[in-house]
Amino acid sequence: MGANERQHCKTNLRTFRRWRCPFFMDALYPTFRREAESHRMSTPNDLQPATYGDSVEAESFKDRGPWKWFLLGAIVILVIAGQYIWRQRVRAAEIGGEIRAIYARDIESTRPQLTEFREQVETWIVEAANTEPETWADERLNLSGLHRAQGIYLRIRAELAQDRARIEDAAIAMEEDAIPRCLGLSPTTLGSFYSRLDRIDPSWLENVAEAGDDVLRLRVLRDELEARVERDLPLMLDAPRSDYFLLAVERGEGRREHPVDVYLWDIRRGQLLLRTRTLSRGRLLSARIALGGNREGRPVNAIHRSGAVDCSIAAQVRAAAGTDAVEVGTELPIHEMPEPEPETQVDGETATDASNEDAPVEEAATEPPNAAEPAAE
Repeated sequence: MGANERQHCKTNLRTFRRWRCPFFMDALYPTFRREAESHRMSTPNDLQPATYGDSVEAESFKDRGPWKWFLLGAIVILVIAGQYIWRQRVRAAEIGGEIRAIYARDIESTRPQLTEFREQVETWIVEAANTEPETWADERLNLSGLHRAQGIYLRIRAELAQDRARIEDAAIAMEEDAIPRCLGLSPTTLGSFYSRLDRIDPSWLENVAEAGDDVLRLRVLRDELEARVERDLPLMLDAPRSDYFLLAVERGEGRREHPVDVYLWDIRRGQLLLRTRTLSRGRLLSARIALGGNREGRPVNAIHRSGAVDCSIAAQVRAAAGTDAVEVGTELPIHEMPEPEPETQVDGETATDASNEDAPVEEAATEPPNAAEPAAE
């Protein structure tokens, strides 16, 4: 096959890319070779290239697709999405403004008062922890007058009362004791005040900035702030408005073997009312009552469960305040019973003294004749 034949074969069989070489066609496809020879004999003018005809639908090699509808749908979707995002940003800005307005109106205005109270209380705590007290009490102090007063109480170990962070942690972790109850007082713990401080800290507003345009999260933050203003803020404001602050500083691992320093301040005047060092020496007098035939029972570890140690500390605080303390060796006052007035029997009736004429007189109970004692002559 000459050069012209090869060129003619390549021209007519351009759509069959696998058989561009005639030698390959002779070896594997003899039938297709004959068909190629018949096409070679035809004139080149019979082959017309495909064209894209806009006027005649049948002449076009490319189908018309709904591209304009796809483009229109994409534009509509982008418009809706952009409008939604814009509305979300506007709504997020509105909620963020509401949160900042609530914080400025209800919390920012009261934060200086709470901060001043915290600084004053922490100053008292640090001074008490670093001072060995001498028993002293204000002459005007009346512990019984504090029974219905509102107060704050804290018990803390001396080594923990050195800086603000450790005082806050110790106040929140403080366990309940019986010292205030044995004094007849019912104060709230300072830990309840500290546990709510993080809710009014200015750093809380950073959560609003971190939320960004998240409307759902901003709504949660707004509801949380409103709940704190309604529920927690009044309780926090009760602390600086309290009447007294009772502080117990432990000088060891426990109150039973080591001394405890007790202080009492007037919060409104900022004055010290009492200071004393106590050492527990209380004794527990326990008793059990058996009902019916049940006489068995287990002894109770009452030293830790009855508050005998705390009540001993409270008794010494009462003594420092000028109230007589009751101990095991204290003799209780015994009042003699008045002797009954003599009764006279007149005509089978009991007559009383003339001073009791106005009192109601009960009828004397009579006994059967055979049970009556003989009258003395």
